[in-house]
Amino acid sequence: MTERDPLEEYIQSNREAFDNLEAPDRVWNNINSKVNATPKVRSLKIFMTAAAACLLLLAACLFFINKNTGDLNLQMAANEINEELPEMKKYFSRQVSEKVNALKGYDLDGTIEKDLEQSDDFLRELEQELKEVPPSKREAVMEAMVKNYQYKLMLLDRVINELNKSKNQRDENSINI
Repeated sequence: MTERDPLEEYIQSNREAFDNLEAPDRVWNNINSKVNATPKVRSLKIFMTAAAACLLLLAACLFFINKNTGDLNLQMAANEINEELPEMKKYFSRQVSEKVNALKGYDLDGTIEKDLEQSDDFLRELEQELKEVPPSKREAVMEAMVKNYQYKLMLLDRVINELNKSKNQRDENSINI
């Protein structure tokens, strides 16, 4: 067995002598006054200050999260346009190039070239504007660019059709003679 401490043995043997003593009333009154005391105003001020600091911290976090999310959305929209723009330019440039090559055999007076140059100037302005406008307006600028390309193609188609008509009429007139 383990050895017992002599102090512990003494307390065990004289337990009844210790239990009959009571604390004086002034000690119990002092304990009661501390237990039933109203909270101090200072602790309430500390609590309110801590709550205000937490709210301020939460607001700052939400602001920065929202700002970063907005920046991410802007970056994603810019990347999407940066991917679409070269594809669109390549597609329409190839279409325009084919139509211009079809016109090379004809003697034109230069008005078509001026119209095409104006259209190209307008496209350059739209490309510059695309870099500067807010993301919400970029789709409208892209639509304007597509319409400009469609206008160029329509103009070239119309010229090719008119030239083909006049060539067919000349061929018919030369056969009838």
